Amino acid sequence: MSADRSYVPRRRVIRCLVAAALVVVPSGAAGATTRISHLTSPTRSLAGHTYGTTTGQVDWILTTGDQRQLLAAQPPVSFGADQATYYSWSRIDVSDATTYQTVQGVGAAMTESSAVNLDSLPAATKAQVMTNLFSPTSGAGLSVLRTPFGASDFSLSDYTFDDQPWGTTDPTLAHFSTARDQAHLLPLVGAAHSVNPGLTVLATPWSAPAWMKTNVNTHDGQLAPVYEDAYARYLAKAIAAYRAAGAPVTALTVTNEPESPRGYSPSMTMTEAQQAEFVGAHLRPVLDAANLSDVAILGYDGNWSDAGYPVSELTGPAAASFAGAAFHCYAGDESAQAQVPAGKQVWTSECSGGDWSPDFAQNLRWNAHHLLIGAFRTNSRAVLLFNLALSTSDGPTDGGCTNCRGVLSIDPVTHAVHYNVEYYLLAHLGRYVRPGAVRIASTASNPTGVQSVAFRNPDGSHALVLYNEGGSNQPVTVRWNGRAARVQLPAGAVATLHW
Repeated sequence: MSADRSYVPRRRVIRCLVAAALVVVPSGAAGATTRISHLTSPTRSLAGHTYGTTTGQVDWILTTGDQRQLLAAQPPVSFGADQATYYSWSRIDVSDATTYQTVQGVGAAMTESSAVNLDSLPAATKAQVMTNLFSPTSGAGLSVLRTPFGASDFSLSDYTFDDQPWGTTDPTLAHFSTARDQAHLLPLVGAAHSVNPGLTVLATPWSAPAWMKTNVNTHDGQLAPVYEDAYARYLAKAIAAYRAAGAPVTALTVTNEPESPRGYSPSMTMTEAQQAEFVGAHLRPVLDAANLSDVAILGYDGNWSDAGYPVSELTGPAAASFAGAAFHCYAGDESAQAQVPAGKQVWTSECSGGDWSPDFAQNLRWNAHHLLIGAFRTNSRAVLLFNLALSTSDGPTDGGCTNCRGVLSIDPVTHAVHYNVEYYLLAHLGRYVRPGAVRIASTASNPTGVQSVAFRNPDGSHALVLYNEGGSNQPVTVRWNGRAARVQLPAGAVATLHW
């Protein structure tokens, strides 16, 4: 990873990356911190006045590291003549002529822990929070959810959809059931889909049922070859059950972090050869036979540091069975995603913040550089953070990280809802980039250190995300379609322009 990552990933027992809680130091309480709570929408309606020409208006919002501006609407600007006085070093060029990947958007994981925390809220508060998270017009516009199939390390306890007493098996899946998820998780995924009809679900099992595994345990171990067909049918039944419950599963990974054995929480290891054989010989044929041919199978689902794993899958004998690959952010960097062969999808499927990194400005910078801009510039179709909502004590957990933080933190006693830095980052893209958008060409970084990524929505509108990596305020000249618009971008700030 890059040198600025001194405050991020501690591998695995601490499941980590960068995103701090939204904190302020109140006056008169030196050294004390408190989290800012928003019980109404923390997104800001676009407002302000137009200056310059009256055509080609550009609306834009801004978030700064000092938190004085949080998704704050700025006075609109307009595209006008590209004047010679607009210095070349300030330019960000945007062009529709070159297009890249189709984009689904941004989101997070609806783990069982996230669902339980959200369900703890009073009904009116929960409804407002769901709007704040998923509404594409008045909220963050999250359009992707990752859901575990069975327990993850953020569940109330271990479970799968076909648990059996020790020494017994169920190869026909006669006892398969998603009843546990119907208590919290599935109703909330359905509610999110109601708020944002463009939402889609990426499903990930952390483990197969214990009786299918070599160690007869949901922690660690591998899938037993004799149960490969049963596991494929298990996943097909899970997808069908989720869809029937209103959870639109369109993509699937085979197991979470297949190179990370963990005896303390749900997990299942697989080599790339094992995963490729399972997908090619079992999973893809079973899904196709079950009328689930529209489900994209993504290989790997592990860290950026081992791109060789998915490249092997996507160029090997089973390559046609894989739609693409999924990556996590805890080791390596996003440039690894560029190794995925052309024509295959890239998903950045997990990245988590934690209490080990409490600086809002530092976290804003890292996430903007590596995820909002870096991951999409290296072909991501979607960027997802980990838990959507955890308690203010970072739980509940099932043997996993004890100081990871969700996009939201919810106080179990007062029901206060804290919108963490991750929320603001996701909203910068989710609010303005619609499912089905395409990434278009833009200047990666201008001489002053302003980075960008640009998109064209299905309705023809555009979104441009800017991040000022430099240490001083910078004028930015956005040039598009032979015209130019100018904005001022504070040091370390993130902005989204929409026209």
